[in-house]
Amino acid sequence: MWTSELIAQYVADLQEYCGRFDGSLESLSLIEPFLEHEREKLAGHPDQEKRLDFVTVCVGAYFGEVLRAAVGGEWRFLEGFAPTLEGPGCTISPIGRVTKFLE
Repeated sequence: MWTSELIAQYVADLQEYCGRFDGSLESLSLIEPFLEHEREKLAGHPDQEKRLDFVTVCVGAYFGEVLRAAVGGEWRFLEGFAPTLEGPGCTISPIGRVTKFLE
């Protein structure tokens, strides 16, 4: 089950793996090149799908946390679904957006 603590752990995992993600709005511009690099790096790897899933969740959690810190909002957790971020005037699924990007 998703929790705010789990989101925070995924963010910490990403920051430990790739120290360039500093929590700033500017760091969001690093997401696309990072994902492209990871996809290329993992191509043909025996655990490619599992590792890309982990990267997707970490990057999605990071994306959501940066947005939440910048504009406000709260995470919403529904069983069986990726978490959504409800902010002023909008609701998004950051993990869903990253998944879509990698398709």
